Amino acid sequence: MSMNVPVFSDLAEAIAAAPRTHLTFLVTEYGKPFSTVGFGNRFREWRNQAGLPHCSAHGLRKATAARLAERGCTPHEIMAVTGPQTLEEVERYTREAQRAGLADSAWERYAKGQQGPTAEAGSGPTSTKSLSELAENAPVALPRGIEPLFSP
Repeated sequence: MSMNVPVFSDLAEAIAAAPRTHLTFLVTEYGKPFSTVGFGNRFREWRNQAGLPHCSAHGLRKATAARLAERGCTPHEIMAVTGPQTLEEVERYTREAQRAGLADSAWERYAKGQQGPTAEAGSGPTSTKSLSELAENAPVALPRGIEPLFSP
C-alpha cells in the first residue's frame, strides 16, 4: 500500500536532524527496521513506560482519522492519509468525530432558529406549538464530554 502524506516543517526538521544509515527512522536496538509484530511489541513497551496503557499503535491511525474528519476532510482524503482500504474502515474510525460535528451543527442551527432540510412544518424552534408540546417527545442529551454515571 502506498500513501502520500505531507511532512510538516517541524517533522521535516526532526527527520533532518536524526542520524540515519537508511530510510527507516524507528529501528530496533540493533539498528534494523522493526517487523510488524516487533514494532507492536516495542510500542506497547513505550506506552507502558509513558503511563499510557490504553494507547496503541493502531490508535494513532484512528486518532489521525478522527482529527481529519473533525476538520471536514472527505472520506477519500482520510483514506489517502491514514491508509484504510475501504470506506467502511474510515466510517468506523471517524464515527465519533462525525457525531460530534453533527451535534455542533445541529445546536448552531437550533440557536439560530433554523429548520433543517428534514424538519416538518409546524415543528422546531420557530413553531407556534407550546414548549410543553415540543418537549413531550423531545430526546434528552448530555453536554459533550459529560458521561452518565449510570444507564438510563
